[in-house]
Amino acid sequence: MSPLPNPAAARSPDAAHPDPPQPVPARLPTPNPNRQAMQDPVLEGTLRKIRAERSKTRNRRNAMTATATALALSAAVLYGHHRGQESAPTPVHLAATDNNVHLNAKITPAPGWIRIEVTVTGLPPAQPCLLLLTDRAGQTYQAGGWVATDSHTTLTGAASLTHTDLATITITTRSGHPLLTAHL
Repeated sequence: MSPLPNPAAARSPDAAHPDPPQPVPARLPTPNPNRQAMQDPVLEGTLRKIRAERSKTRNRRNAMTATATALALSAAVLYGHHRGQESAPTPVHLAATDNNVHLNAKITPAPGWIRIEVTVTGLPPAQPCLLLLTDRAGQTYQAGGWVATDSHTTLTGAASLTHTDLATITITTRSGHPLLTAHL
C-alpha cells in the first residue's frame, strides 16, 4: 500500500518529490518524581520480601474469610432446609354437607397462617359466594370469594390464623346468608 500524499507537497512547486514520512517518537514511561531510586540492593531485597510476605498474609486472610463465610452460609441453608423438613405441615381434610351443598376442604398449616383449598358443589348457578373462616375466639376471616357455576367450584384461599385456632368453615352468599357451615 502506498503512503498517502502530503497535501502541502501537492501544492508546492516540487510536487513530484513528496516529503518522506516522519518517524513517530517512542513514548517512554515517565518516572515518578516522588519515588527515588534505591541505592542499596540489600534494602531493596528486604522490602521485596516484606511486600511478598504481606501479600501472602493478606491472601491467606482473604481465603480464610471466604471459607468461613461459605461454611456459615452452608450451615444456615442446611439448618433452614432441615427445619423446613421437620415442620412440614400435615394437611387436614374435612368434608361436610348441608342444604344439598357439599364441601371438601384441605387445610394446610403454615407458621402463623393457613392455606385452604375447597371444592364446593350444589350451589345455585351464578350465586356470588364467600369463603369465611372463624377462629375459636369468634373472629371471622374472609379467605376467598367467587361466583358459583352449575358444576363444582374449586377455590384456594388463606387466612392469618393457625390451624389449631380454626373452628368453622362457612360458605355464605355475599349478603351474609349461610349456605353451609362445617365445624372442626
